[in-house]
Amino acid sequence: MVNGKKEGKWCEFIVKNLYTVEPNDSSKADSYRLVIYKHGEIYGICRAYYLSGKLEEETPFNVHGDYENGVQKEYYENGKLKSEITYRDGRIVKTTKYDESGNEIKQ
Repeated sequence: MVNGKKEGKWCEFIVKNLYTVEPNDSSKADSYRLVIYKHGEIYGICRAYYLSGKLEEETPFNVHGDYENGVQKEYYENGKLKSEITYRDGRIVKTTKYDESGNEIKQ
């Protein structure tokens, strides 16, 4: 913490059914994420992992803690791509979903 704000690399435990992040309590966690903070805002690629250690999600953030232009990717625990969400100027412009075999789900 610097001046009361998160700074640098953090590991945070995620409790999904509560939609909260528990920084010090892994006993209730569904997953965890590795985050870099600058001036209290998430910056760069935020990676979330299943408790098994397998990659669950990659999300790009800009220096203001907003979604960056780019693609957020979510993965099933088997490693297959679950979804891709494309952002432009902080807004969703395209969403593609996949089944657990990696086949695109037509919407």
